[in-house]
Amino acid sequence: CRTLLRNSSPFNTIVNPERKRFDYLAFFPLTTLDTYCFHGKFKNKFKNQYQYLVHILDNIPENVGLIVTTHTDFVNSLQKEAIEYLKLKYPNFIYHEEFEKYYAPSQYLLSYADIVIGVFSSLCWQSLLWDKKFINLGNLDSIADSNNLADISIVLQKEFVNKDNLLYWLLTRYKKKKKYFHTSEWLSN
Repeated sequence: CRTLLRNSSPFNTIVNPERKRFDYLAFFPLTTLDTYCFHGKFKNKFKNQYQYLVHILDNIPENVGLIVTTHTDFVNSLQKEAIEYLKLKYPNFIYHEEFEKYYAPSQYLLSYADIVIGVFSSLCWQSLLWDKKFINLGNLDSIADSNNLADISIVLQKEFVNKDNLLYWLLTRYKKKKKYFHTSEWLSN
């Protein structure tokens, strides 16, 4: 499945040259703007996704290229002027308008990364499927290699920790059947 997705990716001609420019590639999916998850975690720190992105870029090494995608429901959450500015100020900022031409480009782009940085996106969970290292900035401690962005260089240099047992447990035991969500007794327990 991984090989099929990678080989059929519409982004090979864009990302492969970026891979040669950096020692590592990180993947950072922007989230939805006004969610309790984002504001609950960062309400006093960041007013919007742009500030959050700048914080990430300010705190990762220059030898780490940062592939950035917008949420599929908020494709234009980064204005064109902001993108141009970020490309000038941060040579390791990787964002291409081509990403916006596809619905859910992150599922392709995740495969190129050495590490995923995120808060609560489903892409953080998908890092398990792709055997990617993960830095948790939210509430996903159980799958994280670190909860601190300052650890990115250490995490990238460490040997990969296989999390297949955790993934297996999540897929076979954590997902509840639909019938339970329609049962008041189960929900009240």
